[in-house]
Amino acid sequence: MTPRLLVIDDEPAMRETVCELLRFLGYDVEAARDEADGLARLARERFDLVVTDLHMPHLDGWDVLESARAIAPGM
Repeated sequence: MTPRLLVIDDEPAMRETVCELLRFLGYDVEAARDEADGLARLARERFDLVVTDLHMPHLDGWDVLESARAIAPGM
């Protein structure tokens, strides 16, 4: 099964570039427009890996990853 990745980035151009590259490499990729969108998607859907921007307006990437581990501990 192809790994499912969630890309979280508040900058549209960067988010799309990362998604395109990961899709080219064969991954199943979904995108979230910001940290709130990403965490909401993690609560609803299963992902194997999160790729996140470290500098976002409300939570930094480390906080997003900490929250992601709490939401989806097996990821």
